Amino acid sequence: MAGQGQINVTVASGFSVSSCFTLDRPTASLGIFIPSLTASDVRVEFCTAGSGTGFAPLTRGDGTGLIYSAYSGSGPAVGWLPIAPTMWARISCVQSQADVRTFGIVTVQRYP
Repeated sequence: MAGQGQINVTVASGFSVSSCFTLDRPTASLGIFIPSLTASDVRVEFCTAGSGTGFAPLTRGDGTGLIYSAYSGSGPAVGWLPIAPTMWARISCVQSQADVRTFGIVTVQRYP
């Protein structure tokens, strides 16, 4: 994604997940521009192959096993994901969306 700039990902009306999108490579962290939406917990799920199957939510790295949420509410907001462990991901909303929702995904660069 380093050369990609922002990736726009859509969750269709009546659905709770986007299609699979591909990052250039796994990355340290992601920023997620969250639009106004049907109030929901917004997560990013990852899979291990380009087939886009077998998605699983990212869990916290503190050993609790709790699912990492990028945002919870009705938006708009900017969420943060601390790591993108694979190149293949999708947006997941716990609630189905009443209208089409477009999310922007960007890499976050940490400064030394």
